[in-house]
Amino acid sequence: MNDRSTTPVGQLSRQMLVDSVYDRLMALIMDQQIRPGSKISIDALVRELGVSSTPIREALARLEADGLVLKESMRGYFATEQLSAAEFDDLCQFREVVEGWAVSTAALRATKADIEALQAELDTVPRPLDGDDYESFRRLQEHDVRFHMRLLQIAGNQALTTAFQRTHPHVRTFRLRYEAKQGNSAIREHEAIVAALRQGDPKGAQDALISHIRATANRIRPWLDT
Repeated sequence: MNDRSTTPVGQLSRQMLVDSVYDRLMALIMDQQIRPGSKISIDALVRELGVSSTPIREALARLEADGLVLKESMRGYFATEQLSAAEFDDLCQFREVVEGWAVSTAALRATKADIEALQAELDTVPRPLDGDDYESFRRLQEHDVRFHMRLLQIAGNQALTTAFQRTHPHVRTFRLRYEAKQGNSAIREHEAIVAALRQGDPKGAQDALISHIRATANRIRPWLDT
């Protein structure tokens, strides 16, 4: 697979453009400037973003894979609806089962290098977090995905890792609600998980992980429709 050192300049520039459009569309959806369930006009985006329709379509395809956009035959693209309260609870239960097992297994398998990598990941997030828009918390979202995926990878079950990736739980959760104070709480909860892993404590790690998921749910659930 090509990396940036071997990719032709033209192809690299094109990919950077698609990445930029993807980031912009993600921000519009997460900040609800594109409302859940609304039709997404490619022509309007061409005018607003000042790019051709090709990178917009490619970015929309990526957002469709993320579960944020739906393409309907003969109708075009639509922003997906947000999770209902019941769907959100199902997602949290799924995470407790999958990640609870994974983190307890990771506590037994984690090497010194694994712990150092998790700590380095924690250090990528500025403290304290501030700002309540998507651009302000994007680094937290990106950290959150990497952190939880690393736990699954340490556990070493590829089938569960793949199933987890396909649910896109972090993007779907962050879309529901975000405030800086919630992000700061999440980071402290991540630190507790790493502390348990450092001690090689499977139950402590599982308890910290499940506590984190439930705390996240409690921060968000009041904003959901019942």
